[in-house]
Amino acid sequence: APRTERVIAEITLADADGSHGFARRRRTGEFRTIRMPVWDRFESRRNEALPAAYLVPDTLQTIVALLRRQGVVVTRLPSGWTAPSEAFQISTFSKAERAFEGHQIAQVNGAWEVGPDSASGVWWYVTTSQPLGILAAYLLEPAGEDGVVAWNFLDDRLAVGSAYPILRLRAPLGGGGR
Repeated sequence: APRTERVIAEITLADADGSHGFARRRRTGEFRTIRMPVWDRFESRRNEALPAAYLVPDTLQTIVALLRRQGVVVTRLPSGWTAPSEAFQISTFSKAERAFEGHQIAQVNGAWEVGPDSASGVWWYVTTSQPLGILAAYLLEPAGEDGVVAWNFLDDRLAVGSAYPILRLRAPLGGGGR
């Protein structure tokens, strides 16, 4: 629940077409102290240990491109990889009934289980020990509230009883990722 705080706010006036929160506003230079609810404390629905890295299959170029647009370093593994991995097994998959910002927010539940020990072909390696590693985890964790699952990037690849297509590693890959 929010707490009520005294907040300094600038008074604005409608300045263009639109209504409610979507109308353009014009600044007045007049400030007032008002009491309003402040939402600045949140409780997570789920906590996950931060993995050392994620492995993204080459078929998910949209995810690779999204990470790179955000400044996350993504390294190509052209010869596959060998390491103990974890795969998220999906137990529930649902989408919101109402659209939000043009999307029907998706949600999965499930558990990380033992995944494959190796894979051939091209994969993409996303270490969490980089400056934007926490952002990478936030985007790639399947049960997250605002990541690639929530924003429908993977809807066609998600089904109850199947594995999430992105794997994670508890330890970093050695020797350049091969």
